[in-house]
Amino acid sequence: MDAFYTGLWTFWAAQSASTFYTGIGGRLRSNIARQNEVKPYAVITQIDGLPEYFQDGDYDAVHYIELQLDIYSGSNTEVLALSKKCTDLFDTATFSVTGWSLLDFEKFRELLMPVEDGEDLDHPLHRYLLHYRATLQRSRV
Repeated sequence: MDAFYTGLWTFWAAQSASTFYTGIGGRLRSNIARQNEVKPYAVITQIDGLPEYFQDGDYDAVHYIELQLDIYSGSNTEVLALSKKCTDLFDTATFSVTGWSLLDFEKFRELLMPVEDGEDLDHPLHRYLLHYRATLQRSRV
């Protein structure tokens, strides 16, 4: 849904002074990180919710978009500190979504995840996962 992502990325662009933004060097990627990405960084992915082609529907219905935000770092201590900064930023996030009312943006799951096999053991990668749910209602025209 373009309007949602436009609102989310506009919010993110305005956060350059936040401790999470500076902590990851502004490296919040959509869906996949670059090969050999500089650590630390974060990746945000839609895991459930409104499809891109969603157009019609009941104006009174509430719709959800679920996002997974993964933070990657070379140290366990750093990834845990960054997860706190991320929570401080996104748990209070409000932003405009054209054509919709953003009713809520809430975290509903978080955990420290092990890194999958095959990683370079000399340069470990630590991952912290957060799930957020955006609650939306189509604005009446």
